[in-house]
Amino acid sequence: MFKHSRLDGVLVALSLAHVACWVVPIVWFNELSVPALLSLALANVVLMCTNYQCIAHNFIHNAFFKARSGNAVFSVINTLALGMPQSFYKSHHINHHVYNNDDWIGDQPPKDRSSLYLYSRDSGEESLLHYTLLSYFRLSLTELFKDAYQRVGGLVIVEISALLCAVALIAIYQPLAFVLFVLPVHYVGTSMASLENYAEHHGCDPANDMSNSVSSYSRLYNLLWFNNGYHQEHHCLPDIHWTRLPENRNMMLDERERKVISGSHFFSVFKES
Repeated sequence: MFKHSRLDGVLVALSLAHVACWVVPIVWFNELSVPALLSLALANVVLMCTNYQCIAHNFIHNAFFKARSGNAVFSVINTLALGMPQSFYKSHHINHHVYNNDDWIGDQPPKDRSSLYLYSRDSGEESLLHYTLLSYFRLSLTELFKDAYQRVGGLVIVEISALLCAVALIAIYQPLAFVLFVLPVHYVGTSMASLENYAEHHGCDPANDMSNSVSSYSRLYNLLWFNNGYHQEHHCLPDIHWTRLPENRNMMLDERERKVISGSHFFSVFKES
């Protein structure tokens, strides 16, 4: 059933849990207490960030299922979890790997759509606050659609259709939940994923393919976040399954020649601020 590892089943289960964290507060919005809604909002934000960095991310590099149909179904399900077509994110993320957080070259802007330098030509990296709060509004949906359609064909149409139907149903039957829960939670969750991306490349050398990413070897962080700490390893070997990333640590530069942190990427970036 699983193409690379049965442990990918944990990622699939988390995606389903993420969908549930949308369904429950929307369907029972009028019955749930404020503390319950806030708890579900927090769970959703955590799962949103986990989805972008671990679930959707690992699915892009190593599709979970042997059957093409299984991968197509999961892509649609995870679209509903993310509130964004999985194929859009694939196009966005592959672009990130091709250009690796590149910097300006003369008058030529970075080609990485998520580069930390794209919106701060004269001042190095964009500030963490600006990057985190504004990334949500900067995606070119037309550009992503064109690229996604070239990659996956009609699947992206199915993803968009499923997402639009879900949004329409929520807006019509639970407009209060849409305005007070869906929109703010989606913004905060997606913004936290952008903050994580910032932290994974902050303070690195975009011109050096061996030191353009931040790694963390915290056992707890990598256990909870599916070896996401091995980020330099991932950028050097993007097709390696997440379960095998630790095997490649000894192929990297000496840790004194690249950025290695303790704990999670997320908290490390605040320690430096």
